[in-house]
Amino acid sequence: MSTLKSSAEDLTLNADGSGNDVIIQSNGSTKAIVTAEGNIGIGDTDPSEAKLSIDNVASGDKGLQIVQAQDEYGLFIDQNGNKQALYIDCESAGEYAIKANSKWGIGITQDISGGSAATFNRDIAEAGSYPLVNIIDDNASNTQPALKIQQDGAGIGLQIDQNGDDRALYIDSESTNSNAIKAHGKYPIQCIQDLSGGYAANFNRNLAEAGSEPLVTINDNHTSNTQPALYVKQDGNAEALYSLNTNGQAAKIWSDTNDSNELGMSVIAGADSPSSSGDCKWIRLADGDNNGKAYIQFKSSSPNAEFAAISDERLKTNIENTDVVGLDVINKLRLIKFDWNETATQDAGWSMKGHQKLGFIAQEVEQIVPEFISEDVNGFKIMGDSGFVLYLIKAVQEQQTQIEELEARITTLENA
Repeated sequence: MSTLKSSAEDLTLNADGSGNDVIIQSNGSTKAIVTAEGNIGIGDTDPSEAKLSIDNVASGDKGLQIVQAQDEYGLFIDQNGNKQALYIDCESAGEYAIKANSKWGIGITQDISGGSAATFNRDIAEAGSYPLVNIIDDNASNTQPALKIQQDGAGIGLQIDQNGDDRALYIDSESTNSNAIKAHGKYPIQCIQDLSGGYAANFNRNLAEAGSEPLVTINDNHTSNTQPALYVKQDGNAEALYSLNTNGQAAKIWSDTNDSNELGMSVIAGADSPSSSGDCKWIRLADGDNNGKAYIQFKSSSPNAEFAAISDERLKTNIENTDVVGLDVINKLRLIKFDWNETATQDAGWSMKGHQKLGFIAQEVEQIVPEFISEDVNGFKIMGDSGFVLYLIKAVQEQQTQIEELEARITTLENA
């Protein structure tokens, strides 16, 4: 045993010449120890489980401080065994286990295949109010992204495998000028529904005042593009596009080309080579309860389109001849010529132009056949004239009867 003491007798170094521990004491208390196996304990009198063990750190002191002023690593760990190179067990409830302050905080490079550069794991029944990974970029003047993923390989840039019953990705954006998500690419966004009972995409807005923007906007601005802005392909036995609006128009199509050769809408449906009426039914018209009222369909004679409604005898009862006098209705109608008041029609929400037009006055027609007249949302009278065909047919039949009666009387007089 060798013993060294300072002149103040407050520091003692004991060394066993036979190869036992080296002990550093101060005022009779062991401060450090180097075991015969080469383990070093600072504040730990039995560093048998680590090559360097630091324990019993005084309040306010750091457990380990490395000051490196040279252009080399401050701490270098070369771990060749199959365990963690650095293991930190932190019981702090208010501070991080690792905190890095620098220009480049933490850099991780994976140089062995089959693993990962970083893994964040949590297996806690109640995790509290914090996410597993939290990225905070607080400076309002910063213009760089808080998270950037650069993928130069053929793999996925970001993969989220969500097996719990909540969203795989949730974005809460308070920006009033930029999108919450912006994607650039040849095929920017693709949604595939692989679980029954849900949907591939859902757009929802519940605002008392939504402003001047629609819920969904599709902009295809290049004038040379010849492809549709929206393409819906439905191979199942259901609607390709379904629009439900309980408080306004379900659909509005506005083709603002100012070109008489451009179509507002094109409907392609039915038989490829129609020959009989109804071979193509382009549009179904129904009431607010989805009860069918009419079709716009192919007609075998020119012009090859017509309004058609159900008229099957099997759906009718109390069938009898009408006592309506078609000539009375037709003769009461006053056909007029007129000019449109363009300012008044525009103020009423219409755009009617032209001089010396032929037509009727809705209020006058309402006195004769009120079922032909309805009102628009502003209370102005509107009129459909297709119902006149029935009265015209009846009037022609009545006239034919009169003609036949007159011919019979003439024949009788001629033979007298």
